[in-house]
Amino acid sequence: NKLTQELPEDLLNLIKKLIHVKTHMEKNRQDQTAKRGLLLTSSKIRRLTKYYQKTKKLAPDWKLDMSRLKMYLE
Repeated sequence: NKLTQELPEDLLNLIKKLIHVKTHMEKNRQDQTAKRGLLLTSSKIRRLTKYYQKTKKLAPDWKLDMSRLKMYLE
């Protein structure tokens, strides 16, 4: 897939982790540790996105679309 080739590997791995934590949270809504993990992972993605946009490895207008997360795995 062309989209995954454009994304750096570490960012793609964090997106995969975010997807797994989100699916876990759908099954276990009361899991506060997973909720914190979700926040930490999305924060790491946000920081990496800022870095890659500054170094011009990502487009300046690229944003993570939370509604289409599974598209990044294909």
